Amino acid sequence: MIDPNQDYVDFLIVKTDLVTIIELFGISLLLTIVSGTVAVMFVNKYEPNKILQNRG
Repeated sequence: MIDPNQDYVDFLIVKTDLVTIIELFGISLLLTIVSGTVAVMFVNKYEPNKILQNRG
């Protein structure tokens, strides 16, 4: 149910400083490294060199 007496947010004031930007950059870099590492682990699990040698 919708409460007719409820106050709604009309606007937001958002401020970012250098520390926040550095934290966001660090988190994105960490996620990139983790996802790349997981992808490499799955590719190496199947030993791609052995698969390619057995093709021909």
